[in-house]
Amino acid sequence: IEFQKRQLLEKALSLPVPTVYGQAFFRNSLLKINELSPEIDHRAPDNYTLSTGDEITVTIWGMIDYNQSFTINKDGYIKPALVGLISLKGMTYAQARDLIKQRFAKIYDIKKSEIAISLSFVRLISVNLVGELISPGTYRFPAFTSAYNALVAISGPNNLGSLRNIYIKRNGQTIITLDLYEYLMNPDS
Repeated sequence: IEFQKRQLLEKALSLPVPTVYGQAFFRNSLLKINELSPEIDHRAPDNYTLSTGDEITVTIWGMIDYNQSFTINKDGYIKPALVGLISLKGMTYAQARDLIKQRFAKIYDIKKSEIAISLSFVRLISVNLVGELISPGTYRFPAFTSAYNALVAISGPNNLGSLRNIYIKRNGQTIITLDLYEYLMNPDS
C-alpha cells in the first residue's frame, strides 16, 4: 500500500493541476494495462467477441481427465482431436462456451464429469490514442479493455482536451462518441 501511495503521489506531482471537472478522475488513479498487469481483472466478460489469437482451454474432470488449450487460428477455428473443427471467430465468449460443450458432449461422456471452458489468453490489440492527452501514443491493451480504462492508464485528457467529445474510430469510421461527464455523473450509463 505504501508503494502504491508513493506511485500515486509521484504521478500527481508530475502532472498538470486539473483545471476542469473530471480530469482528477484520470490523474488520481494508477492503472497499468498490459498482458502481465495485476491491476486489472483479465477475465473476459461473456459478451467479449472472440477472434484470431484468443486461446481457449477446455478442462474435463471426473470420469474423464482432459485438459487442452487451443488458439483460434487465422481462419477462425480451433481443432480439438476427435471433436473436429469448431468455428469460434465472431462469437461471444458465452456462445463459444455453449458450442464447445455441445461439441465435446458428442464425443466424450461428460454426463458423469464436469467441463469448464475458459479463455486462457486474450489477444492484444494496438490502440492509437491521439489528441489533447497527457500521454498520447500507440499502446497494446488486452482486447476487452474499455476506453475508460485506456484513458486512465495514460492519465486522460490534458488541460486543452475535451471530456465531452471522445471518438472511438475503427477503419476510419467513428464507432461511438463518448461523453465522460455522462459517465462520471451516471456510471451505469
